[in-house]
Amino acid sequence: MSSARSWSLSGRACPGSASRAVLRDVDDRIVVEAAVAGAADAIETGDKDLLDDADLVAWLTDRGISVITPSDLLELLEESSWRPS
Repeated sequence: MSSARSWSLSGRACPGSASRAVLRDVDDRIVVEAAVAGAADAIETGDKDLLDDADLVAWLTDRGISVITPSDLLELLEESSWRPS
């Protein structure tokens, strides 16, 4: 696949971007759109289509959104001072 990959989420431009995103799994579209629209810090998932797509991860990272595994989240919570109330 070329580095000039076209990106498209449901056939329309991603929020706040002139580029378009193509997802491996169309069912992940709503997750990515919600994360972008909600200015999420991260998407926590075990979904390999999200985790292993370097272009998508880079695209999300450019928007301040990390794609992390459940174990990554647990590690982050263990390192932080945040505790559930």
